[in-house]
Amino acid sequence: MPKLSSDADAEAFVASADLTEYDLSSLVLTRVPFKAATARIKRFPIRNP
Repeated sequence: MPKLSSDADAEAFVASADLTEYDLSSLVLTRVPFKAATARIKRFPIRNP
């Protein structure tokens, strides 16, 4: 797989690449754990003057 340095490069690669050229059999599903929110944000209505 080529190293892509920007979103534009990645979009161009995905649009034009033939992924059958690459052996992707070693890829592993990865899950990223996120911490639960510890604070709440109070939302106030916006008042028009």
